[in-house]
Amino acid sequence: MFLDVAADRYFCLGRETEAAWRAALAGTPDPDQVALLERRRLTVSPPCPGAIATASQLDQAATRSADVRRMAALASGIWTARRCLRRDGLAGGLEALRHARRRAARRAPPTGELSQIARDFARLALFITPHNQCLPHSLALATHLAARGHRPELVVGVRMGPFRAHCWVECDGSLVNDRYERVRSYAPIHRA
Repeated sequence: MFLDVAADRYFCLGRETEAAWRAALAGTPDPDQVALLERRRLTVSPPCPGAIATASQLDQAATRSADVRRMAALASGIWTARRCLRRDGLAGGLEALRHARRRAARRAPPTGELSQIARDFARLALFITPHNQCLPHSLALATHLAARGHRPELVVGVRMGPFRAHCWVECDGSLVNDRYERVRSYAPIHRA
């Protein structure tokens, strides 16, 4: 299973194309396989790392009450992410995340705030439902964390039979907006 970021779509390879892709990944494609990949406009890159963080920031005890200003900023970020995804697609959303990272590249994140941000973000679910909105919610959270100097990863995972996709954020080796029990059945196919 692959994710075409520019076209906002998931796709699988046929048997012949998958064999060509695997041969190219191993560095042993024959000329016909190279031509097939070129015709399909497929570039070969290593598979997405499959390990999923098992610890969750949501399992940490809240150290203080909700920060209403931060919750408002996170809510605004969700609406901004939704607009960006509608207007510019996934590629535009990921560019916004890269932009936030560049702007805060030298900023050190405040110590101990990651679990509090995770808890405040989880509290938003009482007001802004995350149902079928994992991508804009995760994009907003990752962008917020990146702007504060954290190094979040937006992870897109899929599972087959039946097909389902899910998105979450990992940072500092832990899940930020999800729990392992929910994400463990997904295979990561893209990390940004």
